[in-house]
Amino acid sequence: MHFLGVTLHQWGRSEEGLALVQASLAHSPGHGDWHNTLGNMLVQLGRHEEAVPAFLGALEAEPHHAVAWNNLGAVLLRQGHLNEAKSALANAMALNPQFKDALLNLGDAHTQAGEQHEAALCYCAEYVLRPPQDTQPHMLGIAFSQLGRTQDAVRVYEQWLLAEPTNPVARHLLEACKGALSEDRASPDYVQAYFDQFADTFESKLLGNLGYRVPACLSALLQTMGLQPRHTLRVLDAGCGTGLCGEVLKPYASTLTGVDLSAKCLEKAHAKHVYDSLQHKDIVEYLSACQPAALDLVVAADTLIYFGDLHPILAGAAHALMPGGWLVASLEEWRVEPSALEEGRIGYYLHAAGRYSHNRSYVLELLQACGFMVRHVEALDIRSELARPVPGMLIAAQRTC
Repeated sequence: MHFLGVTLHQWGRSEEGLALVQASLAHSPGHGDWHNTLGNMLVQLGRHEEAVPAFLGALEAEPHHAVAWNNLGAVLLRQGHLNEAKSALANAMALNPQFKDALLNLGDAHTQAGEQHEAALCYCAEYVLRPPQDTQPHMLGIAFSQLGRTQDAVRVYEQWLLAEPTNPVARHLLEACKGALSEDRASPDYVQAYFDQFADTFESKLLGNLGYRVPACLSALLQTMGLQPRHTLRVLDAGCGTGLCGEVLKPYASTLTGVDLSAKCLEKAHAKHVYDSLQHKDIVEYLSACQPAALDLVVAADTLIYFGDLHPILAGAAHALMPGGWLVASLEEWRVEPSALEEGRIGYYLHAAGRYSHNRSYVLELLQACGFMVRHVEALDIRSELARPVPGMLIAAQRTC
């Protein structure tokens, strides 16, 4: 009777099918699966309110029925009962932590509730459960890292590197996860390969998905510094990428030069027609090769996050800037009190995602040591990551004589 009812429903004779399934349950109410099937039939017919007691009936018969908990959560979510939905879906996950559909539904419930970080963690947890052919090693490693499963991320990167021994992105992320980077900066090969890979979607993701704020804050800071948009300054956009800051800097520049390691990002920057020159070079090498006092303004927007030891690039900027010239930089901030640092410990931290955060006191002391007077420091949430703000700082420093 039960399965004949299901078959009739599948044939499009749903009212007959429902009657038989309901009759089967009246005869044998202890089958949790049968109640769950009735709920699914009602959902397919758009009768969501009637589906709720069907799923509850499944759980009364079998309280550990993870599928019924998930289905109940999904239908409650459709009805806008967010707290009840999250509770039901959490029960499904407690019974089966590998339940991908429940993870996705729970992520959607958190999203509707405005709990974006919790939603992102659910989506990461679902991603790592997918078959290997349905994942990308870069994204899989990042997902494991965000879940705090560093050793799983290491395993992903090791397997990736075995398959592609010369891949600089795989090598860098593996070393970052292990905290064993061979140098105190991301390698130029990594930076070039990484940004070449994402050049086409870089701006849409950074500005749209991640809420990148630096260009807008840079514009406000230049006005605060008293600089006038009169096309009088020799300006370097160090690590210009696709040129997000180029349009902000152009009104101030007599000459505007962009330098970056990513050829594909430079193509995007060239298409904006705001730069007088674009150079496919390493930033430190470019600054060191400049004539002394050749520049009035150096801007490094989210460039220093790929350097741990900042001395080479700050010294290079000091060499290239004229006395009284400006360095403006945004960095991710490692918010640890200086007293918490062990004696002799460096003032920066390498994240598993491959970027550096810097302690504010380390940056300010190093700027002074390299011949700069710090004129402005502000805390700034640079962008979001897993729907949480990434703490950072925006600094303006002037080269002393």
